[in-house]
Order: sequence, then C-alpha cells, then structure tokens
Amino acid sequence: MRSVICDYLKLTFPKDEGYALRHDLTLFLSSYPVTLINENYYSFPDGGGLRTGYYGQVFMLSLSGAALEYLRGKGAYSQFLALIADYTHRVTLIDAAYDVYNDDSGVRLRRLYKQAANGKHRLTRKHIDPDKHLQKLF
Repeated sequence: MRSVICDYLKLTFPKDEGYALRHDLTLFLSSYPVTLINENYYSFPDGGGLRTGYYGQVFMLSLSGAALEYLRGKGAYSQFLALIADYTHRVTLIDAAYDVYNDDSGVRLRRLYKQAANGKHRLTRKHIDPDKHLQKLF
C-alpha cells in the first residue's frame, strides 16, 4: 500500500542548540557513507543532501527528498526523527508526496491545465498570471 512521504524537510531550532545538534547529527551520520562537503553540507550516496546553517536567531536544518529516501531505505528515518525530537524545533517547511499511477492521467493533466490557464486554481493567495507563469509540458 502506498503512503504519503516527506519529500523535503526544513526545520529550525533555537540558535544556542545548533552546536549540540550539529555534533549529534555528525555522530548519527557517521554510521552511513555520507560525505561532509563543508561544515554546513552533508552529501548522501544517492545525490541527496543535508544542509545546516545559522540564520538570525535560529539554526536551520534541511534535507532533500533523496536524503530522506536514503534514510528511509536504510531504516534510519525513525532514528533521525528521534534525534530531532530531543531538541526544541519547528517544522518550517515540509513537502509531502503521494504518487499514484492512473491510466487517464493525460486527460486529467489537460483538464487541470485548462482550468489553471483560466485562473481557477491558486497556488498562493496572490494572483498568478497564467501567460507568465504557466507552461504546458505535454
């Protein structure tokens, strides 16, 4: 059975927890063939990445979809989330995905494109000009 997956994750932490969290992340990731590219970026074997950094009064951590998929595949996703749960944090961005194969997807996409071109779908609360920001790829 398919389920919704997290395809991108961005978290923020109080600035003063960044050093300890980065240390714990380094220990956790040392069990896997993850490469530390610089002090703020870890590269995963399948091309994904984990980025950290300080922004104002917060420490930020983000993981790409490929990095999350790697952790899920290694059975380490729950361990990663448990590590995060030990720290005060906020989920500032999460992309969720649910892939479904459907024989009539072309028909659905054409209908969705037509509706979007007529301004019937909003991606934000602001108006999006279909002529400037909508491209038909099929």
